[in-house]
Amino acid sequence: MNKTNKLFLIIVPTLIILSAVVLAVINSTSENITIDNSTTEEVMSANQQTAATSDATILSPDANDPDIQKQEDCQNITSSVEEQQYGNCTRQDVICDDAPLNATCHISEMTYQCGRGSKTVEKTEQRCKTKAYVIKNKYKLNIDGYVCTPSKDNGIITVVCDSIYDGNGDGICTSGESCLKYVFQGNNMQKLEKNSRDEFTESDQTYFLDEPTTEVVQ
Repeated sequence: MNKTNKLFLIIVPTLIILSAVVLAVINSTSENITIDNSTTEEVMSANQQTAATSDATILSPDANDPDIQKQEDCQNITSSVEEQQYGNCTRQDVICDDAPLNATCHISEMTYQCGRGSKTVEKTEQRCKTKAYVIKNKYKLNIDGYVCTPSKDNGIITVVCDSIYDGNGDGICTSGESCLKYVFQGNNMQKLEKNSRDEFTESDQTYFLDEPTTEVVQ
């Protein structure tokens, strides 16, 4: 028997045995999933449901000046949120150390992070809207329909209110917007207004919106 035939008789049985081993390993390969609820990614649901569950009135002093306080109406808003679930997954791979002969192979288990489904949860956040300002613990300015910006300079407090109906409601008064200005100096309060004018005046005949109400709290 020549050398070629001897080599053929050695290689062929080896390949047959290796093929049988690989097929058996592939058939037994499985993936085990373990869900870890501690790792989540929040994705807003396409069908978000929002509901007010409670409300409250909060009197918040200005961080820089206790003479300017704001009253807020707050609501707890509940929304439906989709949370993507992640966990640790494992898989079994066949690793051969002598490629390309692949006569010496073993099974290796690998662990990786994977996502498996999602669940719907409810999240609650508090949203607040400024409803009034209390100036010097004496005057209460109810600003329904307006967004106002208070400021203080040399003891004089000025509150500029920008209408949300005839303006952009950003608390900054620009040309063409219906605005009011309240000036608090000492124990006195002065109200100024403007609509078609560029400057504030005590009476603008073109001003037609309802004005914020003021009251003395003490």
